[in-house]
Amino acid sequence: MRLVLACVVGLVAHDAHGHYSASRSTRLRGDRHLICYRAEDAARVDCVGPHRARATLLANLTVGELVPGKNHSLHVDRARDAALDAVYFSVREAIPKLRLWLTTQRPDARDENDHVMFDKQALRAEAAYALAHLGDVTSVPGIVALVGEFETTGTGFMWGDTLAALAKLDPARASRYVIGFAGRTTDWRTSMRGGGSKLAALEHIRVEDAAAALPVLARLAKREETGYDHAHCELQATRVRLDEPFRADVRKQLLGHYSGTWLAGCANSVIAQLGVMPADAEALVRHLGRDDQGMDMGVANISYSRILELETKLDGGAASEAARKILRQGLVKRSTWPHVADLSHRNYELHFVALHHAALAGIGDAGSRSKLFALIDDAKDVSGSAWLAAYWALRLRLPGAPDRAAALAARSVTTRNTNRSGVFERIRGRTLDAFADAAPSDGRWAVMLLDGDADASERALYRLSRSKPAGACEAVTRAAPAIAGSSVMTQTDNAFLALTTLGTTCLPALEQLFLDRTVTKEVRTSALEIVAALESPRTCSHFVQAQRDRIFTAPALRAAALAKPCN
Repeated sequence: MRLVLACVVGLVAHDAHGHYSASRSTRLRGDRHLICYRAEDAARVDCVGPHRARATLLANLTVGELVPGKNHSLHVDRARDAALDAVYFSVREAIPKLRLWLTTQRPDARDENDHVMFDKQALRAEAAYALAHLGDVTSVPGIVALVGEFETTGTGFMWGDTLAALAKLDPARASRYVIGFAGRTTDWRTSMRGGGSKLAALEHIRVEDAAAALPVLARLAKREETGYDHAHCELQATRVRLDEPFRADVRKQLLGHYSGTWLAGCANSVIAQLGVMPADAEALVRHLGRDDQGMDMGVANISYSRILELETKLDGGAASEAARKILRQGLVKRSTWPHVADLSHRNYELHFVALHHAALAGIGDAGSRSKLFALIDDAKDVSGSAWLAAYWALRLRLPGAPDRAAALAARSVTTRNTNRSGVFERIRGRTLDAFADAAPSDGRWAVMLLDGDADASERALYRLSRSKPAGACEAVTRAAPAIAGSSVMTQTDNAFLALTTLGTTCLPALEQLFLDRTVTKEVRTSALEIVAALESPRTCSHFVQAQRDRIFTAPALRAAALAKPCN
């Protein structure tokens, strides 16, 4: 299948998505069978969970003096892992120790040209990230200072992540910082020191700060007209987002013949900033595609996505009703076009079908809603289009969307999407967020703890530790038996560990799963391991049962190591 997808800034929410650490990019959890097999491992969070191992987690956050010429990697990595555990398991007791990292780990002159410089920078970036996700607003001054320091002496990607942490805690401070940063930055073509785009900072400028930002942006955009094309486009797109009169002029251009103008080269960036007010509707409809071979699929992807974003904002006012009429006419006209209607045509793509019918369903078309739901319910689809359809059904608050998303999530624990970029980027994790936002107390979304997509399963833990919805235990243990083979070592093991964020709440469901002799031995003993980690009073009798059933496999042996000794 041919896919021409656009990677659109602004389509994917940031936060903890796909962001496992401020100073590294690895999975949150590895394979527990490699580390949890000794009695002393009963003190590890990644073996027994945050409640039983809370003391160890907090102890690992204590970092002494780091001196040049010595290898501190083991100690530093343990501390960074503890910071991540604090974030994902929502352990707020970690906040005081994390605050200390911002000040006590500040490098000095003797650290130059030594690995200890990176160790200290990494700890401070990790602290900023963790404190932001734990909601510690008192850390804002320290994070502001750290962003400024990283701008000139840090590593670019740490600067970007620390700025994002500031934006999460205090959007106004982050916005003011970026305006100042833009004003003193002369070279937009060169990356930040050590890597990382300077342009990514522009997304943090708030509309409320437009009066201060727009003169700076206009000056920079004028300078980059004959300079760096990409910078010029991003600066102009930011102006479109912040300046309604400029936005109105751009909309007129988009509805006319703008070939040969600056807008032709910047259309993707600019159109990605539309879809926030009803007046944007007509310009977006115009860019939904063509009925011939010359269709620009990248622009069409952006336009569909921004129309859908717009539909989530429309109310009952006159301007919204006028926008709905424009959208309905434009979408109905395109319902017979080959990209959504002709399977044999080169422009046809299933994700366009999902986006098109989601857009029509969002303005009340019952037939399109049925087609959208049929796509979500298609058990054979592994392209990711079913997830895309579910995402927008949830975002648009279509009746029945949570039920269909729950069924999709449950049956997808044994599948992978073939498409993972462009409109499909982090689609499972985004759908999880949409589900949890639409139905926070509906524990069925917790089934995504089992998902083979690391972003989705780790995001599920992040949400679970904060909302603790009823029915989460049952959703996970009901779906777990479908997972087989080596996947149990990663998906089931880590999903059951994630349930320990609820304390012993899931103990009955896990024990029932272990006792179910129709379930595979791998899943049963994976459940037994967490039952032992949670120190069930029935653990010893469960060991006896495992011996009787001849399922004393590796997870059961780990369970024995993590349990209290049996007489």
